[in-house]
Amino acid sequence: MSTLADQQLALRRAIVRGVHDDAAPCAEVSGLLRIYQQAYTARLIAALRDNFGVLPQVLGDATFD
Repeated sequence: MSTLADQQLALRRAIVRGVHDDAAPCAEVSGLLRIYQQAYTARLIAALRDNFGVLPQVLGDATFD
């Protein structure tokens, strides 16, 4: 059995890099993981938009998002 730290590291890897340690996760887990992955990406984009407001203007909204 893995420790809490191992489980947290595996979840972080799955969210940030899209790497899932389990070869065949069940559909429910995959769906929930996608929610976390999309939310993580959305938060990063929002943080960039808040901290570097001119960046979306320079790149254009379609490219930036």
